[in-house]
Amino acid sequence: MATRIEIDGWRSNLHFSACHAIPKRGKCERFHGHTYALHIKIHGKQDKTGVIYDFTDIKQVAADIIEELDHKIIIPTGNKSIKLSVKKEVELIVDSKRYVFPKEDVAFIDAPSSTAEDIADYILGKLLERIDFPSNISEVEVGVDEGWGQGAWTGKKL
Repeated sequence: MATRIEIDGWRSNLHFSACHAIPKRGKCERFHGHTYALHIKIHGKQDKTGVIYDFTDIKQVAADIIEELDHKIIIPTGNKSIKLSVKKEVELIVDSKRYVFPKEDVAFIDAPSSTAEDIADYILGKLLERIDFPSNISEVEVGVDEGWGQGAWTGKKL
């Protein structure tokens, strides 16, 4: 009996491009971009039809979430070292640097940073908000790659 389904973001077209910066991290303090891939693992027991969870349903919700991040500048709202002002434009002050972006070019995430780890946590939270997983599901994991071969994973037991 299967106990997990997996979705590979690279092969399932669950990838997006975005820009971010990580204060206090050397060259990563400068704005730079990645092509990210979103991977998902859903642990549970097969239901009476033999399915743990429908691939199509999870992929659609995941695609909707990453569409909100695609080709955007990812700004974390929970970082105390970033001074943030949002009006018609988004103004950031990080240390002695000032950045101004059009508001429509920015994706705000409720996270302390825009690392792969925090983007994974953010996406997992969005998945759990948007999907009422049935009782046969015991855990959901999300992985976010910052290119081939490097990424971060997070998960939550349900």
